[in-house]
Amino acid sequence: MGEFVEAWKAYQDEKKADRMHMGELARGLAARILNPFCKGAIRDVVRFWPMPWDDERKAGDDAEMRRIIEMPPEQQQLKARQFLERIRYNGKGQPESQD
Repeated sequence: MGEFVEAWKAYQDEKKADRMHMGELARGLAARILNPFCKGAIRDVVRFWPMPWDDERKAGDDAEMRRIIEMPPEQQQLKARQFLERIRYNGKGQPESQD
């Protein structure tokens, strides 16, 4: 039964990601199409067309940012180094070659 629940959650997460992606595309396209006809430019598409996930995403982003800011500097440096190693960054503005 546990595997079914995990598979169902993965399926639901994938569907949610698809809906969010299509919603973001629609919101961006609508803003670009309507911008020439508006008196003021639409600069913030989130305020122009709020989506259900905007608050959820912002809350998650804020919590993650607070967690990072509250880390001791040594831990921040360690996390940054681990991230750069994970993406194979060589310090020259380019990812390392995969050779």
